[in-house]
Amino acid sequence: MLQLLILVSGWAGTCLILAAFFMSVSGRMKSSSISYLFMNLFGSLGVLANVLYYRAIPAAFLEIVWAAVSLYGIYSYVSATQGWESTGKKAFKGRK
Repeated sequence: MLQLLILVSGWAGTCLILAAFFMSVSGRMKSSSISYLFMNLFGSLGVLANVLYYRAIPAAFLEIVWAAVSLYGIYSYVSATQGWESTGKKAFKGRK
């Protein structure tokens, strides 16, 4: 049962990342949108569960960095939309 859950997690994560990328490239979604960032975050976490289970350490490193970058993008987006840029932080560049 655990092996099936790990397999589904990996495939779902992969599909989320690829769907976000396709929608970005096709112009249906901006790479700076909160939806894109969350799709990448949850996608990377799904793939991370899979690669850790199978002990694919280089791929695990990639997914950890991918999730960290997504979290940074989400933080930047939230900071910009909540008016935190008045505290001296730069506003999120991708949002118009």
